[in-house]
Amino acid sequence: MATTDRQNRLLVAEDWRKIYQAFQQADFKSYDFETLRRTMVAYLRENYPDDFNDFVESSEYVALIDLIAYIAQALSFRVDLNARENFLETAERRNSILRLARLINYNAKRNKPATGLLKIDSISTTQDVADSTGTNLANSTIVWNDSANSNYREQFTAILNAANQTGQLFGNPRESGTIGGITTEVYTLSSNQLDLPVFKFTKSVGGIGRQFEIVPSTIDNSDSVYESSPLEGTGLTYTYRTDGSGDSSNNTGFFFLFKQGTMQSTDFTVDTAETNYVKSLNTTNINDTDVWLYKLDQFGQVSEQWTKVPSLSGNNAIYNSLAKSERNIYNVVTKNNDAIDLVFGDGNFSNLPLGSFRTYHRISDNAKYAIQPADMQNIQLAVPYTDANGAQQTLTVTLSLKASVYNAAATESNDSIREKAAQVYYSQNRMITAEDYQVVPLSASQEIVKVRSVNRSASGISRAKEILDPTGAYSNVSVFAEDGIIYREESVQQFTFTFNNRSDIQSTLDTSVEAKLKEAYARQFYYLKYGTKDISTLSATWNSTTTSTNTNTGYFTSGGALVIGDFATSNMKFAKPGALIKFTSPDSRKFLNGKLVTSTTDNAEDRLWAKIGAVVGDGANSGVGNLESGLGPVTLNDIVPQGSESTRSYRISPQRSHQLWKRTSSTG
Repeated sequence: MATTDRQNRLLVAEDWRKIYQAFQQADFKSYDFETLRRTMVAYLRENYPDDFNDFVESSEYVALIDLIAYIAQALSFRVDLNARENFLETAERRNSILRLARLINYNAKRNKPATGLLKIDSISTTQDVADSTGTNLANSTIVWNDSANSNYREQFTAILNAANQTGQLFGNPRESGTIGGITTEVYTLSSNQLDLPVFKFTKSVGGIGRQFEIVPSTIDNSDSVYESSPLEGTGLTYTYRTDGSGDSSNNTGFFFLFKQGTMQSTDFTVDTAETNYVKSLNTTNINDTDVWLYKLDQFGQVSEQWTKVPSLSGNNAIYNSLAKSERNIYNVVTKNNDAIDLVFGDGNFSNLPLGSFRTYHRISDNAKYAIQPADMQNIQLAVPYTDANGAQQTLTVTLSLKASVYNAAATESNDSIREKAAQVYYSQNRMITAEDYQVVPLSASQEIVKVRSVNRSASGISRAKEILDPTGAYSNVSVFAEDGIIYREESVQQFTFTFNNRSDIQSTLDTSVEAKLKEAYARQFYYLKYGTKDISTLSATWNSTTTSTNTNTGYFTSGGALVIGDFATSNMKFAKPGALIKFTSPDSRKFLNGKLVTSTTDNAEDRLWAKIGAVVGDGANSGVGNLESGLGPVTLNDIVPQGSESTRSYRISPQRSHQLWKRTSSTG
């Protein structure tokens, strides 16, 4: 016997190949109560046949075996459960998944609030403000883009100039820049509230009442309009935007930034400086973007703002890209139910927290939904402010939404965390290889589900030529684009035409309008704005009466014939001529050429689409169902008199006439 083989046989428990095979053949399902009990009884019968042979159910020893089997089953279950919760791929508990993801430096994303801009439709003030004609605008409502008022723009700016802080007259903004190709300016109102410049309102979106807040906005060092840090006693800011298309454009005018949710604050005190201090905020549904931390002075006033470390791979309160320039830093860790932990540094790369602190955080709805312009109209906002003479005035504005908002998102799912955590860990927040370009953008938002990118700098290089260096260190390269996120910006396509008579209008409809409706844009617009009607809650079935070539007649039933179309009040009201209806097979059979066949038939499908060609009456024959075609002669009971005695006429009753329709229509 070979020495190696002999040693492996003697030390089988330490042979990795034997251990691997043992794990391959392990059956973890064998740790149930019945199997354990049966195994112990078999073991005792085989090894101790003379000492233990009383295995009747009433035996005390059998009761002891049952107890041992029960305990072993419970322990094996918990051991297996603990083992599963220690691996990201098999963990089920939300806390386990979040903690395992953090082990590889991935911080799961919490819910994101719906955010957008509300345009000012009208404005008024209690202050005496005069326009260029000397007209007093106090308590007058000025409407933006008012065709009946040629001075609306001047009057708008006059009222806002009176309400703005000193030095921020229209044309001299606090901030200015170009956001999304639109010139944007930021102004501050001289509001006199002592608390946060946040104004609340409630609107129903998708049948659910949701809380919203109008918040101060800024564009400082950003490519978008975002919420400025909340500070008590500061004025409410608004933006003026112009896209060069005139005042009738939805992107030209004065706007306020709004967010879904409710701002809350929490004060806490750190008495002793501790390394890696953690402050838990157990409020649920804290969104992913709106968390601010301030240090307070001895009078409880804000003295300085601490900087939040970005939630990127390789960044935390100890190791981050801000440590050289900023030491008052912290990072936010996501917990179950979108609660958070504020985690501070170790004192070497960042300062330790000591003293009183205040955190602001916004609670938002943990859901994905869309806000349409019709959902937000006629929003009233009253802003108290102090005029130049120190008097208290009120600025009243009416706001409305002009563009749909789709940026609300629910918290990142467990499946998304399992998929993206390992990918982000692999990429290490850099985009070098082709796989990195497919993976890294997925970590930017939980709403990104698919990315396809091509490294253009390396494509099309011939092997016969000198190899180019894509980094540009040793050879020149052409940069086609920068890393970014693709987003959708909605616009409504339009065209103008002139006409002199009705034939010009008809010609435009036939040539231009029909051509536009056939374009892919019109089709995608329809799919986006007008979803299909969901009637999955109905338990209706189809009762077939007659069948002919490509035609089937009958009625819908659910414990009785169902009325459809204009006669129905349920979702069956959508079953009208021209509507498409999907039928599903009632059992294990499938559809083929409009007929039910066995499920193993080639090319058979479990669904069938049909178009409603016509509906007779209410579609249910007044609850009878089938239209009768073999009726006998009309009797006196079917005759209904009409008119007075001198002009009396007779007709068949409506129900009888309805029943006779099919026979008369088929015979002419």
